[in-house]
Amino acid sequence: MENRKKKLEVTLIKNFCFFSIVIVIIFAIVASVISVFNNSKIVNTLEEKYIVSCEGKSRYEDIDISELKRNGAWFEILNTDYERQYPRAEYKKYTSIEIIDIVNGNYEIDGKKYRGIVKKFYDEQNRQRIQVTFFPIDFLRVTPTINIPLEAESIHFLGIYIVGIILFGIGYCLTVFCVSKKIKVELTKPINLLKEAMKELGSGNYKKRLSFKAEYEFVEMANSFNCMAQEMEDAVKQKEEEERLRRQLISDIGHDIRTPLTVVQGYLLTVINDLENSKSKNIEYLKRCFESSVEMEQLLQQLSDYNRMFRVDYKLNKELVDFTEFVKNILADQYHYIEVNKNILRVEVDEEERNIFIDKREMRRAIINLLNNAVQHNDEDTTIEIRLTEYDRKIYLVIADDGKKIPKDISSCMYEPFVKGDQSRNDSSNSGLGLAIVKKVLDVHEAAIYFEQPYKKYTKAFIIVMPVK
Repeated sequence: MENRKKKLEVTLIKNFCFFSIVIVIIFAIVASVISVFNNSKIVNTLEEKYIVSCEGKSRYEDIDISELKRNGAWFEILNTDYERQYPRAEYKKYTSIEIIDIVNGNYEIDGKKYRGIVKKFYDEQNRQRIQVTFFPIDFLRVTPTINIPLEAESIHFLGIYIVGIILFGIGYCLTVFCVSKKIKVELTKPINLLKEAMKELGSGNYKKRLSFKAEYEFVEMANSFNCMAQEMEDAVKQKEEEERLRRQLISDIGHDIRTPLTVVQGYLLTVINDLENSKSKNIEYLKRCFESSVEMEQLLQQLSDYNRMFRVDYKLNKELVDFTEFVKNILADQYHYIEVNKNILRVEVDEEERNIFIDKREMRRAIINLLNNAVQHNDEDTTIEIRLTEYDRKIYLVIADDGKKIPKDISSCMYEPFVKGDQSRNDSSNSGLGLAIVKKVLDVHEAAIYFEQPYKKYTKAFIIVMPVK
């Protein structure tokens, strides 16, 4: 944020400096032009009205300077070395700097400033001389006119300044117009591009992206737009993928349900036939029908759970639970199932209380699914170990076994729905939804699950990591 402010400040300062420099240049040019014209006109006017001619004369005392004296002015004659030749009352030699001051009106005598009009001429001996006519600054006011009657010359001076002011105003307006146009282009171009991109996005073109050179803020807007467009594109793709999975769900689940239903129908027909023939195997057939119906019920329950979890309005019903006691109760309930399948259960769960907020129903389903996987996909006498530990404010629940390995092609996508190994695909009781449900439950609990193969002395392990808040 601080860098963004600095960049904005630098940009504003650069624009202001550019504008100020242009205005100063225009003002300097106009002022120079006015000064040149004004000085030229002043000199011409003074020469015509006040400056006496000394050309070819040797007695400067005879020249009438009454008009000059009336206005506090006089003239002096210098040689080429700037030595005063007239009047001779006192020797004086001017320096180059003094001559410059005289021309510019900065020459002082007794605290009073004078300006001199310098003019070269030749005397009667054909010697080059310099005539300097001194005028008080009060006489030459720094105004559009000099201290003379308002005649055509005075009006001309005033006209020069008015024209200068007009030129300065025109230059100022042109500068403001150019700068405004530049700013307008820099503002409207990215805004128009952003507007067009938003229209395309609204029409369903989520691949539209913005890329242009502009001020930092517009680049940020373009980046934000690109991120939004990317998220919308990803959301559309995800929706399409979910729709594809739903269609696949209908197809696969229809195939999986068909098998137990066929078995149920077959055995029921057999029971009917046996009853007609009075045979004695009715009880066995009925048991098999019951087992198949249970498998079908479990399959439909998993399908229902999966669909429910992926609905938009799916919410957890969390409550504060002692997770240690919670895991122990699950193991107690599942112990008989594990024992019947002739597996060995090892439990390493201490008595320490670990209180966390969970949805008991959903978390129980996830843990039982992992236990069922360990039982269903391994041979008899497989050792299943359950370990519960806590480290660095995280709870680790490990479900490991020394049974069969999971093939690489399965382990890389095991949390996706309907992923089953070849052996499991022949088992009608396995829907391929178990691990997908586990992953979803842990995701909504802001927990994680990791798969390691091998794991310490075991073939493989699923590790649930839950933060303690």
